Amino acid sequence: MPKRGPTQHAPWAVTVLLLAFTLDAPAQDLPDLIKNPPPPPRPSDFFLRGDSNADHNLELADAIHSLSYLFTGGPQPPCLKTADTNDDGLIDITDPIALLQFLFVGGPSPHSPFADCGVDLVEDGLGCAVYSFCPLESLHLHKFKVIDRRFDCVPETFCNQFLAKSLDPGGPGDIPITDLDVRFFFDSPPTAEEEAQTVAFVLAPNREALGFLQAGPVTPSGVGTTLVVLSTSIFIAKPDLMVSSFTGGRITPSALGGGFDLEISIEVRNRGAMPTGAFTVAVVRELYRGTFLSYTVESLDPDETNVHSATIHFPQNLGTLTLRAVADYHDDVRESDEENNANEVTVQFPRS
Repeated sequence: MPKRGPTQHAPWAVTVLLLAFTLDAPAQDLPDLIKNPPPPPRPSDFFLRGDSNADHNLELADAIHSLSYLFTGGPQPPCLKTADTNDDGLIDITDPIALLQFLFVGGPSPHSPFADCGVDLVEDGLGCAVYSFCPLESLHLHKFKVIDRRFDCVPETFCNQFLAKSLDPGGPGDIPITDLDVRFFFDSPPTAEEEAQTVAFVLAPNREALGFLQAGPVTPSGVGTTLVVLSTSIFIAKPDLMVSSFTGGRITPSALGGGFDLEISIEVRNRGAMPTGAFTVAVVRELYRGTFLSYTVESLDPDETNVHSATIHFPQNLGTLTLRAVADYHDDVRESDEENNANEVTVQFPRS
């Protein structure tokens, strides 16, 4: 059987593997992916090392299955990679021996992926025709993004001083990446869009994706950690406008000699990852019946807010009135969330 060639890794490296799976539809935005994850990839993409008989358990039966395959003409492991316990790219007597030592005499555990499903971090000639025990939901997926990039790099080279951030509550938090070995894995020739998105995730800030952590690969200095990214879940970062505060004071008789005046204050925030460009904020009656006020904000950077105070004049008493402040009233901004752009306040006109 073919044996893998030598590979070079920086000691204690954190590696980003970008896995691209061919889909009939273009890549979706991340919120949609969380609600509707991409279709499970081929069974061969994820597996559990040591599970030679593919029953999702590591036990004596796996060593017996490998020995039978090697020496008595027994059936081939459904996923050859599972039988390569020591991850040397070969299936031979050392693999069932290594598994038996782990199971019964406290020997080293099988190489990654072990304990949790994952991918093969070292290229070799072993295939994986069938392994159905690692569905997408078994991979402990979290949202990640690269939030710091201090040195430029290109694919297939080492990059330095990265910081990957887990965006989920209860996730693994920030993951410092001191030596980033960028490798791309495709199960079919990638499209130009797929290649561009995988490169963008690493080279540009504020791209988010679904991914999971996996131990490995093994280097002369120890075992590193790998951030495995599902490239179909990468999306181009967008702004996200929200009316974070909308307040109205007392309605008072107008100093203009008729009607009523209302002092209002509106705070709009961009909680997304990209600048907004120009957009309109409007104050409308509930159900959007009539516009009382509108103004333009030139642009908001990520996490930037705009506070606007104004007086609205009403020529007559409207009793109880619900007003709605709407950011991006004319839909000029393409946002990651289009459902959080409004806030309401209810005011009471003086009784006659």
